[in-house]
Amino acid sequence: MAQRDAVCTVICLTDTLNVCVGAEWIKHMSRNMGKKNIAALTMVRNDSFFLERWVRYYGERLGYANLYVYFDGQDQEIPPFCSGLNARSVD
Repeated sequence: MAQRDAVCTVICLTDTLNVCVGAEWIKHMSRNMGKKNIAALTMVRNDSFFLERWVRYYGERLGYANLYVYFDGQDQEIPPFCSGLNARSVD
């Protein structure tokens, strides 16, 4: 069976009970955020195409310093478009 590569997103928010989904959640939180802490994180393997879009999308909305990207495996290089965010390779 061939290995499937994918980008998965988890968004973490503290001090709120609001539950929305996807882009609607981000719009809602940007209007009602105040001083909440927010971050998006993902784990990826061999998928620079979608990761670059993920970084751009969430970076523009949440700030690049609030993004966390974990690369599945030490054999992957961290791409240049991941500078300015929290990126590391894990085993």
